[in-house]
Amino acid sequence: MGEFSLTQVKPLAVRDWLKAILDKKGKRPLASKTRGHIKGIMHRIFDCAMLWEYLPPDRNPMSLVRIEGSSKRRRKPRILTPEEFAILIASVDREPCHTMVILALCTGVRCSELVALKWSDFDWQNLSVYIRRAIVSGRVDDVKTEYSEAPLPLDRALAEVIFEWRRKTAFSADSDFLFASPFMAGEKPYTPWNMQHNQLSPAAVQAGLGPIGWHTLRHTYRAWLGDNGEPLTVQKELMRHASIQTTLNTYGGGMMESMREAHGRVVKQAMAR
Repeated sequence: MGEFSLTQVKPLAVRDWLKAILDKKGKRPLASKTRGHIKGIMHRIFDCAMLWEYLPPDRNPMSLVRIEGSSKRRRKPRILTPEEFAILIASVDREPCHTMVILALCTGVRCSELVALKWSDFDWQNLSVYIRRAIVSGRVDDVKTEYSEAPLPLDRALAEVIFEWRRKTAFSADSDFLFASPFMAGEKPYTPWNMQHNQLSPAAVQAGLGPIGWHTLRHTYRAWLGDNGEPLTVQKELMRHASIQTTLNTYGGGMMESMREAHGRVVKQAMAR
């Protein structure tokens, strides 16, 4: 494409350039997702240039560039049936992976949030749990936003499973991670990728379910909510999607009881074995 100042970069030229870029072997065009990432970086560069007043604040020209298929899912996500989940749980018999799998499916939390949970995040009196942080590549990040201020419901049957794990673990203080690793003297939790690679996925394959990852459980949670006929607004609340702001503005925050009932129905499915 050559060297150009930001003022010389035109959206149409960028679109044509992205279409023409070849992969490392120089044989085929870059995947749509990769081109989308490049466009995203360029979009951020223009944002920064306007913030730092190298360019006048205006519409980011990269917003005019469309990359077809950049956000399209290549494969349909794996969804477990209740029967398959029962097989999985019977196969994943080592702790704490066993409890982690149950908690992941019954709440739909991301694996980065799952391993970052501490005992202090649970409100046992009101049967609720707060998602306050995430751990990515060993780094603890605060993910608490206005969306996560409201707690997630915790069904009584699920609370009993978690309490059973608390009785077993050597790290049960409120300040401890829920799934603290003894290999790290409890200072850090187990690594979700290692747990998936060494226990979750092999157990699933051995059980005839094929390789399964943590995100499979999140997809399954949302699918079961849909199969149960839960209102879309309740699903968004429980999944904590970014678009939840519209839901909260429109319907308010008085949805906890509906969320608790929807969550309870998924837990009942998961525990029916």
